[in-house]
Amino acid sequence: MTRPPMPARRPARPSRRRRASRSWRELIVTVPPDAPEALSPLRHLATVNLIAWGVGRQRVGEIVLCLSELVANALLHTCGPARVLLVVRAGSVVLEVADRGGNAPAQSSEASAGAGEHGRGLHIVRALALTVEVRSGSGGHGKSVVACFPVA
Repeated sequence: MTRPPMPARRPARPSRRRRASRSWRELIVTVPPDAPEALSPLRHLATVNLIAWGVGRQRVGEIVLCLSELVANALLHTCGPARVLLVVRAGSVVLEVADRGGNAPAQSSEASAGAGEHGRGLHIVRALALTVEVRSGSGGHGKSVVACFPVA
């Protein structure tokens, strides 16, 4: 006597949690303190990834400009490396640049920022990002600047 064939099993649907975890992308890069020349390849890497992740070209340009400003500030004003985290998640891009400097970034007044070559970095980031936050590192060591940009 032969058995009837087993009913075909439906493939398991990914759980909601699993689907959500696929909806974001992440890039982490550490820039050595003595390698300001690494900024150009970093900008290119960020541009390529953001475009591949579906971020519009105008927004990519704004985010890469902010990345460049924040990394340059971290390398110029601290003695350690800069760690860059770029995440696309749920309709927004989060850019975080962490360094070993203990002081909050100094923001010059808009009047004095226009007079010299330096001092406009945070003004640019604040103008282009939806939110900008400075966080102290654990144990008072280091800090990070986190900027959030809407994708749409």
